[in-house]
Amino acid sequence: FFWTDDINSDNDYYSMQMLVHIFGAKDSSTCAIYALLRTAQDNAAKFSPETIRTVMKNFYVDDLLKSVMSVNEAKELVQQLTELLNLGGFRLTK
Repeated sequence: FFWTDDINSDNDYYSMQMLVHIFGAKDSSTCAIYALLRTAQDNAAKFSPETIRTVMKNFYVDDLLKSVMSVNEAKELVQQLTELLNLGGFRLTK
């Protein structure tokens, strides 16, 4: 966007660029979902298919709902999800 310190002047306009997405914008949820899915796609070779599938199918915006058959399976999935999402700048907290 263009910015000036003096709106009454025709001079001194300069360009500024946003480096982060604005929280609360109408498209925020779409951007969050895209970033989450892209993180999974970009790192699919480094993680189990179940971990990637969990990101692709079990998130709603930034909420994860998933059940597994055992405590050990849950621990492994949480460890892998935490590592994967960290690569995209996400922090698994719920």
